[in-house]
Amino acid sequence: MPGARPVKALLSVEPGIDAELVQESLPDDPDFSVVAVSTDADDTVRWLTEATVDILLVACAGYSDRALVLLDTVARENPNLNVMV
Repeated sequence: MPGARPVKALLSVEPGIDAELVQESLPDDPDFSVVAVSTDADDTVRWLTEATVDILLVACAGYSDRALVLLDTVARENPNLNVMV
């Protein structure tokens, strides 16, 4: 789409997940950009308050209490943010 700005994503990766492998699975496209990678929920929330992103990508391995707490916090503090797990 001409004139559209690139999608900016924040990638939150749980401990034990290979962040590089996750990034390799994401689009290699000038219209998509991972602006930061976080490995800590508090750091992720801090990034969301300090930067403008279009989507939060959460990488976890199956059921995760940490991811659920992060998603709850993000839903309360950034209700209009798109999130993909």
